[in-house]
Amino acid sequence: MFLHKVKEFQCRKNRFLQFSLSSPSEYLVKVQCLRLAFDRLMKIPDQRSWMVDIGRSNTEKLLELAGADTPTFCQAYDDMMEYVGDLGNLQSIKDELKVRRVAAVNIFDIVIDFCLLDSFDDLDMPPASVTAVLGNSWISQGLRKTMLSTAVWGMISTKTKKAQPDGFLCRFYAIMAVVTPSLAWGFLGDDAVLKPICSSIRENVMKMLLKAFDEDQTDYSSLDSLAEALYSLLQISANQLLEQLNDAMS
Repeated sequence: MFLHKVKEFQCRKNRFLQFSLSSPSEYLVKVQCLRLAFDRLMKIPDQRSWMVDIGRSNTEKLLELAGADTPTFCQAYDDMMEYVGDLGNLQSIKDELKVRRVAAVNIFDIVIDFCLLDSFDDLDMPPASVTAVLGNSWISQGLRKTMLSTAVWGMISTKTKKAQPDGFLCRFYAIMAVVTPSLAWGFLGDDAVLKPICSSIRENVMKMLLKAFDEDQTDYSSLDSLAEALYSLLQISANQLLEQLNDAMS
């Protein structure tokens, strides 16, 4: 599918080795297929609503568990959904993301690659200011958490100032300003409740994507079958996280 058009396809980072694929070309072709499948899902009102709602509710529960500012997150998230739902903003979104080398305005390119996978990459190589805080055993856990949040918030604040006012990235960083400090502590800190859940999030996302890129586990025979399989993978992953969060909060 689309193999003859592979030279036309673009992506920010070719992750063919990460997903155990045979070549960069295979990755590009499958990314294009997944883009089309996500576009198909977004055209179905019930499935689009489910993706929006589960993203909001699971993140809200995770932030509640972390003791973060959930009302501010919900307001920022809803503002973003309203902004991206207005087709009049599409060209502006494309222009902003082009500077960040995001190839398409699509769930795969923005949510999965730009947001999740890039964040996982950053976790493997945290800035020196972050590692210095986490590695200081003389500082109490509470103070390390506060210092980490301050360092992360400072980096996001710097990026926000460079973003187009009232645009996509400005709204994106408004969400990240609430989410990232808590997740950074969950992934990199030593919170006995939050760390296992954050580690599980990364593991589940990677398992889901490995299955999505595997033709033996995901049906690539038609766009409809691929969209159906992709939606099923999303539901399984999201429901597993929801179950974990409910157990942790009970």
